Amino acid sequence: MKIKKFGVPFGMLILYFILSNLEFIVFYFVKSNSLIVNNIYLVLFSLVTFGIIIFLSKNNWSTEWQKFKQNKKQYMSLAVKYWLVGFIYMFITNIIINTIILKGISPNEAANRELLDSYRYYSILSTALLAPIMEEILFRLNFKGLFKDKNTFIYSTGLLFAAMHLLSSSSIAELIYIIPYACLGIAFSKIYADTDNIFPSIFMHILHNSLTLFIILGGI
Repeated sequence: MKIKKFGVPFGMLILYFILSNLEFIVFYFVKSNSLIVNNIYLVLFSLVTFGIIIFLSKNNWSTEWQKFKQNKKQYMSLAVKYWLVGFIYMFITNIIINTIILKGISPNEAANRELLDSYRYYSILSTALLAPIMEEILFRLNFKGLFKDKNTFIYSTGLLFAAMHLLSSSSIAELIYIIPYACLGIAFSKIYADTDNIFPSIFMHILHNSLTLFIILGGI
């Protein structure tokens, strides 16, 4: 029972990383000279990964929509408050790291900007919609029940979420970016823990990523 309890959420994470890498391996062999076609390929591949994650998690989240509709004002009011606090801490720590400590941007953000420049339509869909939904399912919903203590759940899943965004780091120094990502991850985890519903954190994650895209595309 304990093996299954731990194996399912971590197994889903491993599956997600395998599928995500497989997307680009397959893309390498089928990509064409057409930018539009390549964007279509990437969208289709990411939709397959998205569909698999949603299907495997459907028993966990499908019953929560009715509960969300009944309490959406209360849930979203709480979600906005927690996200705003997390965003402020993330923004401040990012400014300190980017301007004083490392004087650059995080490797994850750099990779996302490069992908946005190369495959804009795919990147926008993935960043603004698919990734937030999958990440909330993988890092929040699938870990429900694994931790008995609420604070342990909040900080453990928040840090795990942050660690995922450091996989492209090339030096130990860049691991400092776990701080701003953890600020956001902990905020999303607290939203889920206090509402016991996955949709508020999903919507705030979509909002956050969409806002980030708007800032990048606007050259701000």
